[in-house]
Amino acid sequence: MNNLLLNGAPAGSIGGVSDSGWIDSSLFVDWLTHFCVSVGCTPDRPHILLLDGHHSHKTLDAVLLARERGIILITLPPHSSHRMQPLDRTLFKSLKAEYNRAADSWMTTHPGKRIDVYQMAGLFSQAYNKAANVEKGVVGFRACGLWPFNKDVFQEEDFVAAEVTEEPAPTIEQNPDVDTPQPSTSATGIPKPSQCPGDNGPDPESASTILLELSPRPRLQEPPQSCWSCPQGQGSRRQGLVKGRQSLPLS
Repeated sequence: MNNLLLNGAPAGSIGGVSDSGWIDSSLFVDWLTHFCVSVGCTPDRPHILLLDGHHSHKTLDAVLLARERGIILITLPPHSSHRMQPLDRTLFKSLKAEYNRAADSWMTTHPGKRIDVYQMAGLFSQAYNKAANVEKGVVGFRACGLWPFNKDVFQEEDFVAAEVTEEPAPTIEQNPDVDTPQPSTSATGIPKPSQCPGDNGPDPESASTILLELSPRPRLQEPPQSCWSCPQGQGSRRQGLVKGRQSLPLS
């Protein structure tokens, strides 16, 4: 990574790059190590770290590092960070506004020039120093009900939007008019006729009936000509095709 990308960044910042431009599992482990050094967490002095459910936060390397350094990882429920993440509630909006002001001021003092990646860290540092403070952190945790813990911070109307995709639990309905098929009692798959104790054997007529029911039926070819429905202008072609075919007569 080019160290010029961190020119003017907030004090104590670290940088990292990925092929996709987004955070991945290896970058998160690097950040987690930096977090451990910054807060001084140990197994004897554990810290709780709240995260969203991104896949990069839940790798084996991250979990093992957290256990070794005394970090208790807690992930937020899916699609809830806009209500349960303190940064979303109190910081990001003001941080974005301050960054836009810093960018506008830079372009005013540098007419005809564009902001490139080497100025972004310095502009972000100006916005961060103005927007981030302890008060917003305290208010953010309270607004989310995380600390002090408040289980009643959400009301029933907060979950109304989820009813759009709410589906009942699947149930299996039994049709009383349809008999449940019974497993076969022979190796060939043909069920044996019932035989009561004392009978001399199965009824030949019943056995033949079962065999007839299980025997394959002949397949019919095309239906007779009278069954065809020909679109207008294509009747002669369809009739010629029908006349050239033969149907199996039913006996």
